[in-house]
Amino acid sequence: MSGGRPTIGIERVLRIHFLQHWFELSAPVAEEALYNSVAIQQFFSIDLGK
Repeated sequence: MSGGRPTIGIERVLRIHFLQHWFELSAPVAEEALYNSVAIQQFFSIDLGK
């Protein structure tokens, strides 16, 4: 199937799941945390180019 978002990998999916579970975050709040926290970006190995 072509188009759509690229896959992000099972490791990153699990890290997001645990982040939401550990800190009781909804999906939108977890996404916001990814943009606002350098520590969380490092945990996820994400470079948002800031």
